[in-house]
Amino acid sequence: MIRSIKITALIGALLFASALFAQTPTTTTSTSSGFTGGADAVAFRYQGTWGTGSLTTESLDFLDFGKTKKNHIFVEGRELVASTAGLSIYTGGIGYQPDLSKLLAKTNVTPANLSISFNAGLGVGVPSVGNDRISAIVGGGVKYKATSSLSWNALQVQWVRIGGINAAAISTGLAFVFGK
Repeated sequence: MIRSIKITALIGALLFASALFAQTPTTTTSTSSGFTGGADAVAFRYQGTWGTGSLTTESLDFLDFGKTKKNHIFVEGRELVASTAGLSIYTGGIGYQPDLSKLLAKTNVTPANLSISFNAGLGVGVPSVGNDRISAIVGGGVKYKATSSLSWNALQVQWVRIGGINAAAISTGLAFVFGK
């Protein structure tokens, strides 16, 4: 009885293995950036004083367009925590990453590894400045893609509006890609 089970299992394994080798692999090239989570160290200028903080960004590649589908629009969430200023800003918005292939075609820079982006988000600032909690973060940056799952946000510059007060944030950090 045990011998017949072993023989049946062996025959089944051989048949299953031959079915695996008979499959033709298909390759698809995705231009999507998937879901990205990033964390940056921030220099934050608020009410005439420089301080530190952190900027966390979550991006989902929402729409790819253009002839090669390399222009990307992202749905984004951004959380700016400026501990020295004693406030946090939570926004939701969009990001845009244009295709740089034509611009970088005659250079030694690989367009797949270097990108620029622009973003805009609207949300709430805590604690509020006066009675106005509405906050905005608008800016852009330069990103270098080190691997398929790791990028370096080399430089991001953000204009920040907290209630009726303007501020600035300059940051650098890492971003991790989860799925494509």
